Amino acid sequence: MRRLLRRHWLIAIVLSLAVLLRLAIMVALPQPLMSYTDANVYVRAAQEYLFRPLEGRTAGYPLFLRLSHDVSGSPTFPVVLQHLLSLVGGLLLYATALAVRVPRAVAAVAAAVWLLSIDWLWLEHQLLTETLASALAMAALAALVLVPIRQRENQWVTAALVVLLGVGVGILAMSAGFVRPALFPVLPGVGLAALLLMRVSLKMRVLTSTALVLTCLVMLLGYLHEQEKKTGFYGLVGSPPAQDLGGYPGVAPFAQCSKFKVPRGTRSLCENTPADSRPGSDYYYWDGSSPGRKLLAAHPNLNASIKLWATRAAAAQSGDVWGTQVTAFQRLFGFGGLVRPVTDQGTQILNLKGADAGPAAVAVDAINAYYGPGSAPNKPARAPWGALTALQPITRPSGLVLVLFGLVLLAGVAFGRGIGRRAAIAFGAAGWVPALYATYAGGLFNWRYVVPSVPVIALAAAAAVAALLARRGTAGSERTRRMAADAAPVGSGGW
Repeated sequence: MRRLLRRHWLIAIVLSLAVLLRLAIMVALPQPLMSYTDANVYVRAAQEYLFRPLEGRTAGYPLFLRLSHDVSGSPTFPVVLQHLLSLVGGLLLYATALAVRVPRAVAAVAAAVWLLSIDWLWLEHQLLTETLASALAMAALAALVLVPIRQRENQWVTAALVVLLGVGVGILAMSAGFVRPALFPVLPGVGLAALLLMRVSLKMRVLTSTALVLTCLVMLLGYLHEQEKKTGFYGLVGSPPAQDLGGYPGVAPFAQCSKFKVPRGTRSLCENTPADSRPGSDYYYWDGSSPGRKLLAAHPNLNASIKLWATRAAAAQSGDVWGTQVTAFQRLFGFGGLVRPVTDQGTQILNLKGADAGPAAVAVDAINAYYGPGSAPNKPARAPWGALTALQPITRPSGLVLVLFGLVLLAGVAFGRGIGRRAAIAFGAAGWVPALYATYAGGLFNWRYVVPSVPVIALAAAAAVAALLARRGTAGSERTRRMAADAAPVGSGGW
């Protein structure tokens, strides 16, 4: 043990601090945070029938809540499990980095991005999906690198082992998606890890990837079939027809009715408020006082007309649509961009400050209904809540740090060598694709959507460092070989 600690002293310090942070938040607030309204849907689904596709939710996390409820009826129990899952996920990240020849110090820094982030504490301490889904996704990547499968003389034995690994990894990766659909874009990176990082022949890697893909397909079709039997809805997530506003929430923040023909009956959707002063898209989607919600409630028959209004606005103002995308990426990478006055989804969405004092009524009702009267609301936090709040912005990777991670990744892929380069490609896809897709598809910067990808983005950058070091080492070895050859006497074999 002493020798192990000497070799891995930095990750031991990181892990110790991570445990202290999680103990600190449990002391400050033994009950879960109840400030985010999404918890309401997950808890009610766990209590009732798991599937809530028309509320934009998959069944994975409600199943986790139900299983943990079978063990303990306290709402604190799943929170404790989530804190433990993050610790395990961080250690898996560290071990995975070492397996692709990342230096120990660099691997520990990458793990610290997850383990020491107060934003992660906020997520772990809510009844929300990110922690479980991220741990499952990390386990899928780690299994392909850490499970000790080697080429054997008996090809059938090797084939059986790699197929089993592919099936297991497919189950983990799809489970991550069923817990949080925003992590389905991790799948290409997992597939690349199977093809690039396993230490078996190409034929066996292809076999693993085939087993992985088939497992994902079978699980997806099985899930959709089971959900359709229960709800009549075939698809992952959707909106009830009576609440479907189409593209209206996305264009309402900037739409100018003078630029397109307004469909009959939808004039009330037109606003005179300057575009930069309007709320964000979440207001137009969820808030009953938004023009679209008020019109749909009063005239359900105008559903198609509201969608047509949005389509015409988007066509007429395609430049503004593109501008919202640019602003979203500006904010993601820390280069400024418009901050809307209401329903902004920036980094403050995960703010600990005041989160204990404002539990959401719908979350409180759901928790009391499932876990028993008196389980909610949470009581105001005590010390060391203030210290955790002060540490939060310090432990958050800034947009410029993400830019740095991205540049290091590109350098490693372009100029690196060895398994580090292959790992940078696979982990880069697993980390960056979900973050970039969520920002693009949402048309806004939502830090909650980005945070689950940040540890894998850090892992990809660490692998890129290993790739660059491998290239330098190869170049140094080549120079040494040439110098030795030049110095060798004639006839001594120097040629």
